Amino acid sequence: MKKLFGALALVAVAIAASMFMNTDHAGEADALATKELVIRSAQVTDAGTKPETVEPKSYNEMTVAIVDVLAKKETGGSEGCIDRQGQSGEIGCFQFMPSTWAGYSKQVFGEVVEMTPENERAVVLAKVSGWLNKGMTPEQIFLAWQQGDYSQCRSGINSHGVKFDSCDYVSDAMAKLNVLLGKN
Repeated sequence: MKKLFGALALVAVAIAASMFMNTDHAGEADALATKELVIRSAQVTDAGTKPETVEPKSYNEMTVAIVDVLAKKETGGSEGCIDRQGQSGEIGCFQFMPSTWAGYSKQVFGEVVEMTPENERAVVLAKVSGWLNKGMTPEQIFLAWQQGDYSQCRSGINSHGVKFDSCDYVSDAMAKLNVLLGKN
């Protein structure tokens, strides 16, 4: 009975999200889809295991492609990415600084949740979707991801002694994005 109720609830969420997609409320649909993902990842089956998380269908092709490029840029998008630590203290598949993870996680989930590949992806999907809905370009999103702001690219050595070049990062990310979207 619990499984039937859960399935019906997911269908209702999917219908509500698709209704928003044909209106001026696309951002609300993304938020609703993110909440559905949160609900799915928080549920526990009778066997005591979490069900497989399904990526919401309401994220558009551009959002998903940008997230895929970020995963590839940060850790190669590989399976063992959750245990990766960068030279500046970044962790996880998308190389979050711990304070950034805490803030973004709280924005998306309402609390700081465990950093898992699924939770990271849910957070990044929600953030990228929100930035696109606010009018940011893919270039600006890649720049913001790499250096924290999108006003202009920079290069140098960060406070941890690690060399960076956000112009090269954005250029490479855009090339990868164009390939994913079939524009190259």
